[in-house]
Amino acid sequence: MDILAKTINMFLTNSNLTNRIPPCNTPYYLPMQFTVDWYKEVSVDGRILTSYTYEKTTTKTELVLMSYPCDALPSEVSHAYTKAVINDHGAGGGISNFTNTILTDPSFANNPCLTAVFNKLGGSPTFQNYLKKFDSDFSVADLKLSVGVDASHPNVSAVTYQPDNGLIEIRFNPGKLNTPPLNIAKNFAHEILHAEMFEKLLKLSGKKEIPWSPEFIESIRNDEPKIVEYYTMYWYDIPIGGSISDPQHEYMAQLSINTIVSVLKEYDNTQSEDVYIAIAWWGLMGAGEPNLLTGLPPQPTVAWTNLPQTERVRLINIYNNFKNTNAPCQQ
Repeated sequence: MDILAKTINMFLTNSNLTNRIPPCNTPYYLPMQFTVDWYKEVSVDGRILTSYTYEKTTTKTELVLMSYPCDALPSEVSHAYTKAVINDHGAGGGISNFTNTILTDPSFANNPCLTAVFNKLGGSPTFQNYLKKFDSDFSVADLKLSVGVDASHPNVSAVTYQPDNGLIEIRFNPGKLNTPPLNIAKNFAHEILHAEMFEKLLKLSGKKEIPWSPEFIESIRNDEPKIVEYYTMYWYDIPIGGSISDPQHEYMAQLSINTIVSVLKEYDNTQSEDVYIAIAWWGLMGAGEPNLLTGLPPQPTVAWTNLPQTERVRLINIYNNFKNTNAPCQQ
């Protein structure tokens, strides 16, 4: 059995603090308290969390040298968290500092690239709002973060699995971390949108797994008309001349680009608008590598196809330039 850590009170989110500490770009020391509840984990086949029992609570205060006290969360906080919690208590499977039901196994907790990006995303209100949907008081599902290669999709950056006994797992491909941290942040945003849609469907099903069928999808039309529209259009009732496509990617390509852009801006506000848009589209263009002349992958999404060819090619070039001129998160 592994020990799970549930951290609380990690981030200072009160914007009023800005008026009581030095102005931006002035280094200063700030005492921060890290409180951790420790649990024993019980798992099945080393993957599915079935229960956990309380062990103890520890508290440690770190004097953190902050480079700036603006409302955006500085990277120093994640470094202090590592020193206060992981170094002192071990990096076993843990529950994230964001909510009470974000589970991480050692493969994730021991990956410095992913944990650094995830901790910095604590400064993204948009990303946190999606994580809060897995709070135990409201959600029917837990969310688990892990690292590994999916045998069916070995070349993708990450995979979000549909609910299994009330658990939704996001698995990050360790071979796809040789890309800038902002691109990793996009992967988190992209996958949390998948997880949020699965959680909605699970809640409406009233079960521990989603009972996939045309009848179930039709039964939730009044609750989630847009999700039903995309599952019907691209999965169950393909029109003549149409083609099977991933309903969630089609949905996100039409409706979620701005959400991903918001997460990216909140994570790193130093890039141009075009860079954020180009990164957000990567993964929502469709299946396969895009043709550099047409900008179309072998199986493009409708939203990407509907963009003018010149715009598709321009965004691909912007993305490739960004990726090639910024240091990777992990070699």
